[in-house]
Amino acid sequence: MGRKIPEVWSAPGGVLGKEELEKAVQLLLEGELIAFPTETVYGVGCDAYSLRAVERLSRAKNRPSGMPFSLQISRPEDFEDLSVNAPPAARELVETFWPGPLTLVLPASERVPSWMRGPAGTVGLRLPDVEVARDLPRLLGRPLASTSANLSGRPSPTTIDHVLADLGEKVAGVIDSGESGWGLESTVLDLTRPQQPRILRQGTLEVEALEKILGQDIIVLSSSQRPHYRPRVPLYTCEDEGKALETLLRRGFKKVGLLSPGDPPEGVGDFRKIRGDRQGIKEFYRLLREIELQADAILARPPTGGPYAGLIAQRLEKAAIEHISGS
Repeated sequence: MGRKIPEVWSAPGGVLGKEELEKAVQLLLEGELIAFPTETVYGVGCDAYSLRAVERLSRAKNRPSGMPFSLQISRPEDFEDLSVNAPPAARELVETFWPGPLTLVLPASERVPSWMRGPAGTVGLRLPDVEVARDLPRLLGRPLASTSANLSGRPSPTTIDHVLADLGEKVAGVIDSGESGWGLESTVLDLTRPQQPRILRQGTLEVEALEKILGQDIIVLSSSQRPHYRPRVPLYTCEDEGKALETLLRRGFKKVGLLSPGDPPEGVGDFRKIRGDRQGIKEFYRLLREIELQADAILARPPTGGPYAGLIAQRLEKAAIEHISGS
């Protein structure tokens, strides 16, 4: 017998009613998955202290083995109970940026279940800046295992429609708070080597802001080669939209959609303008998901201006199956 369609609860401003919140927590206690808003993108979580629930979350995401989830907590001071040997700067980062779009990777304490630890005994800790995302672990009485509410490798979800399209009946409930505020994932900072802090994933929190607190340079690791952020149709990056479009049409694609900061050439089936500013990153994943419904291939030229142009370019590079040169 199949699962029921998930319950959907409205949480205006990120605040969920008492009765609905208690129902969501009860489902978590029963080992179910709940999707919820954060200030970055929509997340999905379960009881981190239930191995059965965490395994269910991995299956729902179709997540590669060996990739631990983050622990989503309810209070800034929880990081002291869940980590050991944290560098002194960790507290200042917590006081400055939590709640907010920063995930800290620290050595895990004994309170962290073995299945929630990284291969080197580490744990990622996250305190979102949305009330209901903190209420869930608070009322549960322990952290959530959490991640973005999309299938592994897909564009991150910024609305509940995206969540339902990817996870559908795999979740027991979805908390709807409208479109995500940022639309881009949290920044992941690894502090397990105090003399060599590393950014594992660049996100909405700027590296310079973190370096100012740490008083030292941060190594920004290049993203892994595993494909990510990919739409359901092939995506190609380019420098010259006209020539690249001709290439794709010669290859037999009938409906080519375009993401570009410039005007579209003739022959484009669907067009979305992308920008490198705050509004541009908020719209980015939504535009990818919209255009994949209209096209059998997507052509993308990254924005060249704006403070977030580089982040969008990185994600397009991860999503692309090929770069079509202008020659």
